[in-house]
Parts: sequence; structure tokens; C-alpha cells
Amino acid sequence: MLAMAWFHMLFGVFFLFFNVFATNLILRDPGPTSPLLVKGLSGIVFAFGLLNYMARDSADSKALRAVLVCTAFYLLFTIAFDVYWTLTGLLHPVAWYSIGIRAVFACGYLYHISRHRTPTS
Repeated sequence: MLAMAWFHMLFGVFFLFFNVFATNLILRDPGPTSPLLVKGLSGIVFAFGLLNYMARDSADSKALRAVLVCTAFYLLFTIAFDVYWTLTGLLHPVAWYSIGIRAVFACGYLYHISRHRTPTS
């Protein structure tokens, strides 16, 4: 959880403060509103990182399981779309690095979800 948290918080800050550079680094053909969209996404990316950072030492509970399940869904959802967008040429090939890192995180989250059950109380 800690690695995922730091990765996403750092990228959230990167997207916020260097949004024009990030837009040109990631998107193959950015439009005039692309930096604005990247700046908006920075909050979402940072928030997922912060959520996981704050939940990292939590005891097993329904709330922790919700964080794990939602984060796994977020990772799988963004991986699927980024793979599609990279294959169709919307994203630069550098996106494969982010896809690979998030795939490792997703596998870890899915493993953790399958191994740890929430207490019934």
C-alpha cells in the first residue's frame, strides 16, 4: 500500500505542477484543453495515493477492505483504458511503464484481497 500511495501522490503532484510537460510526455497529440484535464486528473491520482497512505496501517476491517477493493478496481480500470489508448496511438509508448507498475500494484491488491477476509463483526 505504501509504494502505491507514494507512486500516486508523486504523480499527482507532478501532474499538478508540471501539467504542460506531463501532457506532452504522455499524450501523443494534446489538444488545447489537455493540460486542464491533466490538472484535474492530478487530484484524483493524488487522492488515491493519499487514501492508501492513510489506510496503510489499519487493522483488517470492512473499511480497509473497501479501500483495497476500490483501489484494485481503479488500477484495473485505468490499466485497461491506458492499454487501449496506447495501442491505438493516443498515448506515447512511455505509458507502458506506468501500465506495468500499476499492473504489479493491481496483482498485489488482488492477492491481498483474496488472502485476507474481513471480520464479520
